[in-house]
Amino acid sequence: SAGAALSTSRARVELVGRIALVTGASRGIGLATARELAAAGAHVVLAARSIEKCEAAAADITAGGSARAAAVDVTDYGQVDMVVREIAGREGRIDIVVNNAGVVGPLAPIVESDPEIRARTIATNLTGVDNVSRAAIDLVPRGGDFINICSSAADDAIEAMSAYCASKAVLELLTKAMALGFVDRGIDVLGFRPGRVDTYAGRQYFSDGRGIAGRLDHHVIIVGKFLSGELLKLVAQHLNPAELDDLVVKQ
Repeated sequence: SAGAALSTSRARVELVGRIALVTGASRGIGLATARELAAAGAHVVLAARSIEKCEAAAADITAGGSARAAAVDVTDYGQVDMVVREIAGREGRIDIVVNNAGVVGPLAPIVESDPEIRARTIATNLTGVDNVSRAAIDLVPRGGDFINICSSAADDAIEAMSAYCASKAVLELLTKAMALGFVDRGIDVLGFRPGRVDTYAGRQYFSDGRGIAGRLDHHVIIVGKFLSGELLKLVAQHLNPAELDDLVVKQ
């Protein structure tokens, strides 16, 4: 039940010695997740296009485990494969993969939107997850986890966010396919819909001047946190009970 899931997720799991890869880790949910993983004792590789921001974030992680930065554009399989090979050489395995890298734009009706920005959104939110998961799977041991950051936009078509909605809808199918494909390896695959989050991308969406998305309501903002629980792995620090229905768990 939702209540049981919430209570299960409140106790912190110990991740001492675990190796985690978090994409889109230079800010927002990715950075918060990386910090929580490290606080639980994991060694975290923070990966994002902005190596400078990741390096600064990694240097700031001093409690619990350890962290280092890696530059990667998840839409480029060659770059992803290079980062994974580097992890193979240095850490030897990846116990936890958090596919968080994502973008929102373009915030415009379909007929007015930039095709290049649309393509970039789909490539980042969908192809990026596929690239990272395909490159990393052989390094993830039995008992490992993939966590894909999904969205309730998968269920609600919004014309001004059509590329984002489409990418997140297909991502949920990819997440389910991964769960089916990895089950024999003893690897869990979970999707998480965090709801409205006070991040750079969230502020782009909820504060849009055209009024296509409404306003940012600070009473319902939640911040992504990585806590324990075999059911949920990734939950919110201040979870609004109404958001519980947005959680997508392993099939």
